[in-house]
Amino acid sequence: MALKEGTFEMQPTEAVVGFAKTGTEMVSVLLEHELGRIVWRGYFSEAALERTCEALEAMGWNGENVGRISFMTREEFRRVRVVIGSEVGEDGRSYLVVRFINRLASAKVHQKMTPEDIQDLNRRLRHRLIAKRDGDAPRNPIDPGASEETDDIPF
Repeated sequence: MALKEGTFEMQPTEAVVGFAKTGTEMVSVLLEHELGRIVWRGYFSEAALERTCEALEAMGWNGENVGRISFMTREEFRRVRVVIGSEVGEDGRSYLVVRFINRLASAKVHQKMTPEDIQDLNRRLRHRLIAKRDGDAPRNPIDPGASEETDDIPF
């Protein structure tokens, strides 16, 4: 099998900082997967700078010396989630291209609970589980004391 359009977990293996044909500063990173290899190109133009830096940071760049990327070893790079699409080249043929590079998934929340929040949640869950076990589950699992007529959504 070979690489195709889709999302893959890939390993950056080498990178080079240089210039595009247009003179724009850029970085080229080789990404490897058991199905094949593909090169991602990020540009340091005003329009692409933020997304390029985000992708490089996802791959393990510390955000300081861009030249350091060219000397990073395979072990220093972090695996990333790569979205591959296709586009038609000037010759009319279809080519695979890297659309996005993202960090591997991690557990995130908008705001972490405080110990007090966790204690309150435990109290409410415990009440619900005890009531369920005893065959008397409350009508509102978030607020056991709420009446059945409550139309409020608990979030």
